[in-house]
Amino acid sequence: IGEKIPNSARSESIKSWTGGIRKSPQFFKSRKTRLVVSVYMLLIATLWAFAIYTNNYLRDHLEKLLGQQQQAIVTYVASEIEMDVEERFRSLDLVSKQITTRMIENPSELQQFLAVRVVFNQIFNGGVLVTRRDGVVVASTLAGVDRVGHDFSDRDHISAALRGEPTIGTAVHGRALKSALFGMAVPIRNMQGEVIGAFAGVTDLNKPNFLQNVAESKANRSGPEKSGAWISDISASMGDGSRRPTGAESNEKTPP
Repeated sequence: IGEKIPNSARSESIKSWTGGIRKSPQFFKSRKTRLVVSVYMLLIATLWAFAIYTNNYLRDHLEKLLGQQQQAIVTYVASEIEMDVEERFRSLDLVSKQITTRMIENPSELQQFLAVRVVFNQIFNGGVLVTRRDGVVVASTLAGVDRVGHDFSDRDHISAALRGEPTIGTAVHGRALKSALFGMAVPIRNMQGEVIGAFAGVTDLNKPNFLQNVAESKANRSGPEKSGAWISDISASMGDGSRRPTGAESNEKTPP
């Protein structure tokens, strides 16, 4: 039991054992077996390649579909905003043609003129206002907010309207309203077609407004989002001070 095996005998024994392993299996020496194994390996490689291709194809296809869906949503939202903006410009343009030089020189008459047109409180939640040629407000409709006497000639939509250009203004923090807002303004002209003032409508972004309605509609289609951020994006994109309406390019008055 305690007898040691010589190293030479141990080497011979290991060689004999490993040689037997190399010689004994006949499984992989069969041509049929090698063919079956090769087919299986080829099949596995093919399945892996197909899986990778399918994964890449589906990913690209889904990205394309999502892009098309987002583009459709953007197009829909843009058209909704465009229609709402055009409607408001048409309203401003229609009423501005009824404002005369005498009314601007008589603020009480002008104030009464605006007060009976309550529809403006529905389409402009921040009210409407009329300025003189120098940009100073002479009449305003929003109760509790004193705009009369304020100089708004530095506001881009007012200054553009005083140059004869109907314009959507940049979103700003209102001095009188004390709230985030943007304005839309059209020029007021006399019988000779000269600009004598500006007629502006104000949208308060902190209150329910037409942009918020579009934002909520968009959120319902594309998942939960904060409408405030969406409104900020819309007002930032549309309130660049360079947008011009397509349906109210000119409101020149002609003599009767």
